[in-house]
Amino acid sequence: MTELFINSNIFTLFDFFIIGLFNLLRYNILRNRWFMKNIYIVLSQTGTMFSRALKFVTRAKYNHVSISLNESLDTMYSFGRLNAYNPFIGGFVEEGKNKGVFKRFQNTQAMVIELSISEHKYNAIKYFIDLFKITIINSFR
Repeated sequence: MTELFINSNIFTLFDFFIIGLFNLLRYNILRNRWFMKNIYIVLSQTGTMFSRALKFVTRAKYNHVSISLNESLDTMYSFGRLNAYNPFIGGFVEEGKNKGVFKRFQNTQAMVIELSISEHKYNAIKYFIDLFKITIINSFR
């Protein structure tokens, strides 16, 4: 049993496991790693005539930003076209990697940024997205 004491020069695999587990717990609790959630920021350049004009003027590689709360990017939110064929009437839109403008323009260039944020911030973002969705749905009734 002396091998369980730190004074002993003999460490068992179990001792290293316990020490590692303790350090992992301490590290993650101090940094709230287990209470973190991911959001995904999608920067894109669709190649529409309007986006090419923006790219020409701004010289930016990407000129549209969307946010997604899931890694699959099946549902993203942004401010953009309310109708895929009219670039001048816009508002809060729900998009996806396989629907809307992204579906219509298959050669869209995009960069996805994964951000780890606290659960509190994640819930705040989700709250505002839900608020926008409710407001938009009620405004068309």
